[in-house]
Amino acid sequence: MNGKARTTTIGPGTYYVLVKVVRNGIPYLTRDTVVVDTDDVSRTVRLQQPNGISFTTSDGNLEKLPGVKICIFTSRMLFEQGLCDGSNYQLISDVQGGVSLYNIPASTYYILATLTVGEEKWVARNTIQVDDNIEESILVLKKE
Repeated sequence: MNGKARTTTIGPGTYYVLVKVVRNGIPYLTRDTVVVDTDDVSRTVRLQQPNGISFTTSDGNLEKLPGVKICIFTSRMLFEQGLCDGSNYQLISDVQGGVSLYNIPASTYYILATLTVGEEKWVARNTIQVDDNIEESILVLKKE
């Protein structure tokens, strides 16, 4: 692939373009507006490095834990209730204990990770600041 896209079947007008490429599981994207008023329009777009969060969930021995429910909040008050109610995002860790969320607004996020095994509940809590980069963290769950 050469990274070029072309169409010849659109008429004059305003078009909204979303370009998304996934490399190594990370989505790079950009949005643009293109005004077509002639037969030949050329536009170069630059894909933006995404921001986001990436976690590995583990137990106290750093064994990776799949199936952990990750609840992500922007409200500290809702986070402190210890439930996922009102969370902005909910994710489940994969078989390698990993979970990622990309292209989210820059903010402080409060993380609640829970795993129930039989009658036992395992929990981890964390706070993370997301700006322009991908923030990585290990969530170590402990028996509550």
